[in-house]
Amino acid sequence: MQTIHTVCASGTLSIALSNNTPVPKGTPVTADVRVDQMEQFNSWHIDIQTNVNALNGTSIDHSTENIFPPSTLFYNAADCINGGVPGANSNCQTGEDGLGIVHVEGTVLGQPPAPPHSGILFSINFLAGSLNFTNIHFVRGDIIDPAISPPFVTHDTLDSAYGTPPVPDFSISLKDQSLSMTPGSSVNTTVIVSSVNAFSGQVNFTSTTVASGISVKFMPSNLTLNNSTATAKVVISSAFGVSTRAYSVNVTATSNGLVHYALLDLNVERPGDFTLGFSPQQLKLPPASSGFTTLTLTSSTRAQVSQEFSGSVSLSLKAPRNHWTNAPVNATLDQVSLFLSPGGTNSTTIQISIPSSPFAYYGLFAYQINVTAVSASNHYLNQTQTLDVVPPPFNLIPKASPSILRITAGQSGFATLSVTGVNYFSGPVYASSTLSGGTARYNESEIYMDVGGTVSFKVNITIDPRTTAGNYVALLTAYSGTGVAQSVGESIMVVSNGHSAPLPTKIFGVSPVVYFGILGGFAAIFVVLSVLTYRRSRLDRDDVGWEKE
Repeated sequence: MQTIHTVCASGTLSIALSNNTPVPKGTPVTADVRVDQMEQFNSWHIDIQTNVNALNGTSIDHSTENIFPPSTLFYNAADCINGGVPGANSNCQTGEDGLGIVHVEGTVLGQPPAPPHSGILFSINFLAGSLNFTNIHFVRGDIIDPAISPPFVTHDTLDSAYGTPPVPDFSISLKDQSLSMTPGSSVNTTVIVSSVNAFSGQVNFTSTTVASGISVKFMPSNLTLNNSTATAKVVISSAFGVSTRAYSVNVTATSNGLVHYALLDLNVERPGDFTLGFSPQQLKLPPASSGFTTLTLTSSTRAQVSQEFSGSVSLSLKAPRNHWTNAPVNATLDQVSLFLSPGGTNSTTIQISIPSSPFAYYGLFAYQINVTAVSASNHYLNQTQTLDVVPPPFNLIPKASPSILRITAGQSGFATLSVTGVNYFSGPVYASSTLSGGTARYNESEIYMDVGGTVSFKVNITIDPRTTAGNYVALLTAYSGTGVAQSVGESIMVVSNGHSAPLPTKIFGVSPVVYFGILGGFAAIFVVLSVLTYRRSRLDRDDVGWEKE
């Protein structure tokens, strides 16, 4: 491809490549700078520019000049490549020379022959690079004749090119690769289009349908490029009912058969969520009783405060009935609407009354109260939590009387173990005891208790005659067959019986001293006989051993 700088003159300045077709990287390529049908001149000042990634100049060859007779002398005022290649440069000029520039200045010494002139003025040696195309452009192409004024010879200048020029095109990109939004909201991004290879033309934007309830709008819907870059705003909107999940938005840009795409990951999240909780989380209420719990709403925190929930929340609840009597569980909210600020909390109280149950003996009922919270601005945003109301566990309360029981060692006393059932306990009650220094026996091993009733066990406590006087505790335990057991201590003051057994004055008709002395003598004789017997048995074993040798 050639670019002609026309001035309506007969002479031309041009570049002729040894190979216009791209060659492997590192292959030498020669470009001849020539004139054709040029008027009289004796000097030149030429700057040629290339993309060094396609053609990188290495040297200037004046030996190829064939315009003037061989005997002609020249003065090379400047030979400069890429702003200064060691060993191949002279007189490089700041502001004129640089990367990709081949700068040559020369003058004919003496009188040049008569015009017109045609042929090679000089040659440039290049090495092919990794790119397959570059323009070879005359930045400056002065052909000079000092005999005229101004001294510049009028001529046409023809640029050249290496390789096949790329097709004009454009690129597309998005400012954001991914965006997050909530149902019923909008988010924005920017689409960027840029000319490639000097592209000029109008670029139109469209988007494929993402999903029902999600729309994409471009502002403006098209842009005009003139070897330039331009941007448009992209507005993505979603309806309240759109599903919360991940989507892909495909932005399409077209121009005269050229089509390019850019993908955006769109994540539709729950709109500024909130949570619902109770404190306590479980109520323990027996029949015919009341209680309360605190309901708390919390706006869940997000990375962006703008995505946190804010607004009014409506509250409602549904309570069950007693299975046997059909009596309702009364549950009421102190407030039926709460306002939440971004990332904030708010609370109200639920009052609960449990009905009585004549059949509590056969089953104390657990109830579930469902509480629902709904955003006043978006009914798709709601939470339901269940509050469990359960009866407290069965239990027994034992009591011992009297508070202190005084018993003389070797005698007996009586106490009472009274047991009261709580939380609708009913069934057989058993009793056991533990006492050091005596025994505690009940008059009955088992007593049946009705709901809300109290039973009593009589306890016969007997103190051993040898028990030392002092304070003792009898541990009395009441328990049921369902694993309920409770204990109480009965304090006992043991009183001495007032006398102790005297030591005997005679043993078998002798005094104790004589009696124990006789026993000591017999014990000594027994020890001596035992030693003699042991030694005799050792001698007998040794004699047997010697005989065997």
